[in-house]
Amino acid sequence: MTDLPSSDARVKAQPVRKGIVVLNMLVLAIGGGWLGYGVFDRWHWQNVEQNWTSTDGTIETAYIHQAISRHVNWETGWTYSYLVNGQKYEANSTALSNAYFVHMFGSKQQAEYDETTRPLGSPVSVYYDPAVPQHSVLDFPPNSLFDILTLSLSAMCIGVAILCAFALVKAMKNHRSDD
Repeated sequence: MTDLPSSDARVKAQPVRKGIVVLNMLVLAIGGGWLGYGVFDRWHWQNVEQNWTSTDGTIETAYIHQAISRHVNWETGWTYSYLVNGQKYEANSTALSNAYFVHMFGSKQQAEYDETTRPLGSPVSVYYDPAVPQHSVLDFPPNSLFDILTLSLSAMCIGVAILCAFALVKAMKNHRSDD
């Protein structure tokens, strides 16, 4: 007698394996889609902000704070004011949810030096959304190799999920034809 499971036990195990494969495909597809969406959303906002109107503003305050991430980083930020159609607005340079890592540094000394590039009271160009003037930025985002790498990872995840789906469908067809 052998220690191998009976054919009935092997047949019952098939749905479990298929379920795991399907779950992995879904995770890969959703994860890849989420990564891709993040890159395309960022690119969308880059394009939108490139068309925002500019006005003169003034630096009101400057600050440096420690941003906790994988590595300890330091971020420089500014509070600035500007006028649009006679109405005064005040904003933080890191206030928008699509704030950028333009002023993120590996050391506090680098952040302190960056802070001196925009002293209190200095004039700055402020780019604001004409439809919602309280949405503004001081800096446009830099082009990033990280976006291309993230998009590549996204495509690979989705591609693997599609290949697994085809392999699963083929295996199911072969299994049915064997019956």
